[in-house]
Amino acid sequence: MQNPVQATVFEDSPVGIATARAAGFATVGIYDEPMAEFWPQITQTADFASRTWQDWLQNVQQTGPAPRK
Repeated sequence: MQNPVQATVFEDSPVGIATARAAGFATVGIYDEPMAEFWPQITQTADFASRTWQDWLQNVQQTGPAPRK
């Protein structure tokens, strides 16, 4: 298993994000239509949230990794 400091978890559910954060991982919330009702919660709890993979990648390329919450 990787050290949590060296890995990032990509999730579309609040439970997955909470579990990953509790384990010490950085988190990226990714929008998913079946989980749309939870998007406000995801954006508040994930270290970074994005509606598309492309948006996330562009952000990382421009600014570097998001700081952890």
